[in-house]
Order: sequence, then C-alpha cells, then structure tokens
Amino acid sequence: MLNYLLLATHRTQTMSTSPSKKAKTETTFVDVPSNSDFPIQNLPYGIFSTREDPENKRVGVAIGNLVLDLSVLAAEGHFTFDASFFSEPTLNSFMAAGKTTWDAARATIKRLLSAEEPTLRDDVDLQNRALI
Repeated sequence: MLNYLLLATHRTQTMSTSPSKKAKTETTFVDVPSNSDFPIQNLPYGIFSTREDPENKRVGVAIGNLVLDLSVLAAEGHFTFDASFFSEPTLNSFMAAGKTTWDAARATIKRLLSAEEPTLRDDVDLQNRALI
C-alpha cells in the first residue's frame, strides 16, 4: 500500500509539471550520492522514527541517505497550511488533505531543499533537527 501511495504521489507531481519546468535542473544543498534513488526530483513520503526515540513515529521525506523530518518544518511554521498531520504516525491525514495540500507541501519541501534557498541551507541548527 505504501509503495503504491508513494508512486501515485510522485506520478501526480510529474504529470502536472509543464515541459519547460521539467527542463529546469533542480539542485539541492544536501549531499546526495549520484546513485541515490532519492534525489531532489524524487522525494518519497514515509513514516520514520529514530533509534533514540522509536515510539515517536512521524512523516518525513527521503533525500539522498537522509530523512527530512516534516514535523520539525511544520513546528517552525514553514508550511502555508496547518501541517500538524506531519507529526502523526501515519500518512492518512496528509493523504486525506487532498491534491492542493500535497502540491503545496511538495513545493515547500523542494524550495527548502533547493541549493538556491538559504532558509534551511544556511541554518545549521534547523538542519541538525530536520535532516536525520
């Protein structure tokens, strides 16, 4: 179920991108190995926890060998909508929010991970909390 959900979310983003936007090269400040399945062009959502706090399951996206903790970004107010569902242990509420929210979330995530955007790139404290 989760794999299908991730593919469907990615496919929706790809289909809604105009040809001129597809041609634009997206880069990230995050060190992503060249053979990674998770460059900035493929940011799958998932549920994760850490070894230090295995019971605290929350929503993140894979970027290279890291996970971007969306609950941290939500708590910091980086989304233009109520993103409290990123602190939940399932993707259910996020998926129920619909396409407008999905598109806004993906645009915010890509902007924050962009090499040109200083918000996350230049904030070492935020990086330490959000990039796991």
